[in-house]
Amino acid sequence: MPLHELIYVSLADHAMALDVLRDLLTRARDFYRTHGITGLLVYRNREFMQLIEGERDALLSLYERIEHDARHRQMYRIWDA
Repeated sequence: MPLHELIYVSLADHAMALDVLRDLLTRARDFYRTHGITGLLVYRNREFMQLIEGERDALLSLYERIEHDARHRQMYRIWDA
């Protein structure tokens, strides 16, 4: 099965402290490992950019989950291939 890639950008609803970001990253890594997803998460000045890779259905399900997360505003999918 070919690898699917998805990149999105979003604005956090508030500035996130380092300990909150670490917790978010730890939980994301555990979830991704379980679901065969890899990726890269960038955060700066309330802005997120994330690249995720994996099986298409798993990524779309994850993206929908992130999209409904109250911590994100102005979420845009900029790559989906």
